[in-house]
Amino acid sequence: MSELLNHVDSGTGRPSVVFVHGLACALEDWEGQSAALSDRYRCIAVDLPGHGASPANGALSISRFGAELVSTLTALQATPAVLVGHSMGCRVVLDAARRLGDAVVGVVLVDGSVRGTGDPQVARDETRAVIEQAGFAPYIERLFRVMFVNDDDPALRERVVQRALRLDASDGTDLISDLAAWDAGQMAGALAAQVAPILVIQSSGVSADRRRIALKPGDSTPFVDRITAALPNTEVEIITDIGHFTMHEAATRVNELIGGFCQRLGVSADV
Repeated sequence: MSELLNHVDSGTGRPSVVFVHGLACALEDWEGQSAALSDRYRCIAVDLPGHGASPANGALSISRFGAELVSTLTALQATPAVLVGHSMGCRVVLDAARRLGDAVVGVVLVDGSVRGTGDPQVARDETRAVIEQAGFAPYIERLFRVMFVNDDDPALRERVVQRALRLDASDGTDLISDLAAWDAGQMAGALAAQVAPILVIQSSGVSADRRRIALKPGDSTPFVDRITAALPNTEVEIITDIGHFTMHEAATRVNELIGGFCQRLGVSADV
């Protein structure tokens, strides 16, 4: 078996709550959630390959991330589990949940998106062309700067942007292109395979001209619409007037929502 993903494992209790970060991010993004929930649940946050302290060791893809997350959780004996993903991590936890079946008792998707539709290869090639035309560093810097829709925490924004710029350009281009192809070719199957309850926590969307926009009461996004169309019993919570890093910008509310979701699942220590 491959080496375990770098991870932080704290607390006890079932289900395990497993946190998966987004593109060019790291397990540190979930420190506030692990701290709030580890008095009730075992909390595990991971660094995906090529991120944080987990080496790339090969091509980066959503399917690889899902498989390595499963291997790590299996080795840690961390099921039953609630899988929590942010942004790109939404795709990873959906992929992992499909592989784990009923060992996953809940899925939480935090501010996901849909970046690819139609033919997967076309989605991959078009995404790569956009990145290569812009240059990776300018592309990734703009992508992350516009994730913040206000100036409430400029230090957080700068920290996130500078961390994103450390992602290897070749790895990042491959991964973002694969992400679009996964949306186009794999998301529908992953959603069809879900057996556990799902909670969507959404705080932002992307406008037609690719600007990040904060949601208002009653708003939806293509991601939310796609999830609820496939899985009508999905719970949806909209957090308004903030940007993409929901777990930082509305930490208390996110903690309440995840904690309440886990409690409603009613998983006992005997499972």
